[in-house]
Amino acid sequence: MPMWYFDTETLMFPDVNEAATRHYGYTKDEFLSMSIRDIRPAEKIAETEALVAANKLSGKYYGGTAQHVKKNGEMIYVNIESNLLDIDGRPVRLVLATDITTMVEHQLEIFNVNLKVKESESNLRALFDSAIDGFVLLDSEGIIKLFNPKASNSIRFNKDQSPFEIGRSIFEYIETSRLSYFQELIAKVYNGETIDYERMFRADGDVNWIRYTLTPVREDGKIAGACITGRDITARKLYLRSVEEQNKTFREISRMQSHRYAHHWPVLWVCCLC
Repeated sequence: MPMWYFDTETLMFPDVNEAATRHYGYTKDEFLSMSIRDIRPAEKIAETEALVAANKLSGKYYGGTAQHVKKNGEMIYVNIESNLLDIDGRPVRLVLATDITTMVEHQLEIFNVNLKVKESESNLRALFDSAIDGFVLLDSEGIIKLFNPKASNSIRFNKDQSPFEIGRSIFEYIETSRLSYFQELIAKVYNGETIDYERMFRADGDVNWIRYTLTPVREDGKIAGACITGRDITARKLYLRSVEEQNKTFREISRMQSHRYAHHWPVLWVCCLC
């Protein structure tokens, strides 16, 4: 592994080993005409000088990481281990430099992947929370694993119960009169069926319609839970009712008009004969 001495006063290299010349690309003579400043990025030189001065005063073993620059301009990451020695009355540092570039790059890759995952999770969570539908995710036992804010409003299994809580059973939120029916539906979902149904609610004199979709959730090819989706379809229901009432009115008008013309038809027929 690359090793060298450097003078703590001048920062020059009195000696380097063959591994250092091979790894950094400089000949030994080139190394001996250089200082440690020459293998550090320009923006790190002042920091390096301050660190050497501090370590010279402490005289202690130093261990840390740094960025070095090879002769070809390649930037590498190294793990530095050094001790203060006295050679011919001059304080020098004996340095062992281990190239950890590959390890650092792998760590950076993992960090970037995790960052992207977190960003993706954040984006999905934002979409989940802002969805117009209510979602409740259950495990295989009907325990609530996750739900979005809309669920407390649009998935109203029992309006008299408290808001949904993670870790509680979904069956705690079902009215007693509907519990058996709902348990049958969930059992079908856990057997692979997708269930759709609509339910009407009355609250404060208003009528509200919710369309529920119960879908099996699969993990590794097996059903591991269920997702309950609730969408408020009140506006659509009211619109359809309005259309039906309009159609009913139109049909009545058409019937009355037909009756009117049918009543006068014999007279017109006689006139035509004339």
